[in-house]
Amino acid sequence: MFVNFILHLALLPVVSMKDECTLHELQNCLESLRSVAQGRDLVLAATNQELQVVCKTLKESVWCVDNHMKHCFTSTQRKVFNHVVQGARKFLLELCVPGPIQETYLKHASCYKNVSLSENKCAPKYRHLIQLSEKMEDKINVDDGLRESCCAFNELVQCKYMHVRRDCGQESANFLQQHLDRITNSLIHEHCAHYMYAINSCTSSAASKNLSLFTNIIIGLVLTDLILMKCFSEK
Repeated sequence: MFVNFILHLALLPVVSMKDECTLHELQNCLESLRSVAQGRDLVLAATNQELQVVCKTLKESVWCVDNHMKHCFTSTQRKVFNHVVQGARKFLLELCVPGPIQETYLKHASCYKNVSLSENKCAPKYRHLIQLSEKMEDKINVDDGLRESCCAFNELVQCKYMHVRRDCGQESANFLQQHLDRITNSLIHEHCAHYMYAINSCTSSAASKNLSLFTNIIIGLVLTDLILMKCFSEK
């Protein structure tokens, strides 16, 4: 998977510093994140019990990555990573504990699930983004890989907005937009803006799909890997 290649480049300066700072160790941390993103656990979390199962997996993975980052990342790498995922991290903390965010999410979750799994709505777009990520390690040009991922990611988000507003109602759409903006703001408006808003940068033929809120968190982490690769390949 392209994450392996990206992390290898991004972490070359630190993998030899300590025995535990190996690419294999970090890949182990990311494995459950990848398995959750590629499966349907995310979009099927429509009840409190299902939500807690997914939250447990994600929290354990995030803790593992944080622990590895603390011991192995350079200061610059930590700053880049934390900046990109800070919105997703905060939302995850709020969603996984009882409170208004969790309550509202569960209220609309069944409709989000329908949108996410429907082949006539956004499911093909999510598959496209996952397939794109799996092929990314074959990309020689980092800019091309980041452009493709950013464009596909943006189309997914727009697909979700459109179908949720139509199928689930304005209240569901408002909740989705508010929190997707928190999760994706840094990715879309800072790191992806150059690729998405340039003339002819994103073609209309690119595939798109509907994301669950959790899936956006995971894809945000995937895009983070590409961003890290771009940053450190330019050093």
